[in-house]
Amino acid sequence: VIGSRIDKDRIPGIDIALSDGETWMFAGHKALVIETPGHTR
Repeated sequence: VIGSRIDKDRIPGIDIALSDGETWMFAGHKALVIETPGHTR
């Protein structure tokens, strides 16, 4: 489960925590993380 580092303690099961501005490789594609605070509250 991939999720926000900010919500790591709030969302059970997150095993990959990412923050704004980080990049993450998936299936040969580079993804840029864009944080949207408050979106899930």
